[in-house]
Amino acid sequence: MKYTTTSKPVIIKTAKIGPEQVKKSAYSIKGQLLSSVEGTLLADGSLKRTSRNKTVFIQNDKIISRLEFYTFKPVTMAPYNKNNKYSAFPNPNIGTFDVETYETDSIAKIYALGFHSNLQEKPITFYIGKDLDSDKIVIDCIKMMLQSKYSEVIWYCHNLGGFDSHFIINTLLRYNMYMTNVGAEQAQQAEQ
Repeated sequence: MKYTTTSKPVIIKTAKIGPEQVKKSAYSIKGQLLSSVEGTLLADGSLKRTSRNKTVFIQNDKIISRLEFYTFKPVTMAPYNKNNKYSAFPNPNIGTFDVETYETDSIAKIYALGFHSNLQEKPITFYIGKDLDSDKIVIDCIKMMLQSKYSEVIWYCHNLGGFDSHFIINTLLRYNMYMTNVGAEQAQQAEQ
């Protein structure tokens, strides 16, 4: 059978492939398969129609259910090398960062924090001193993490999106305000 759809002629081939099963295929005039669908009449009188990854169940001229099947590619590691060229090895420069806190007078404060990467054998840790200044250890730790030798490291920060971020962000805000004030004072002194 030959008919025209959207101004392009196609050839429809119908084949009985089972007692209650038919396959219809549409081909271009040059013989290229354009699409195919299998229809099966089920025992309950419904029709199961399958094309590619989709199956539709029809009963009394109404779709009663629809399934789609997907084949997902397996998750693979992204290729990496520092020149942004593809390579067979994953990025080995993954570092970890974590903060530990304590509570005093219903106020939580940082007492320790640290980081580790493949650039050193042991973790680098910072502990609060007798002055109980947790801002100082946060700033010291972040300054060390920002050294150029760690520029290729991607940091995994445990709980940074939640509890820990409040301490880090507030410390950085206080530090920036302090540095802004120090800079303003130095500028005033230079003018005098």
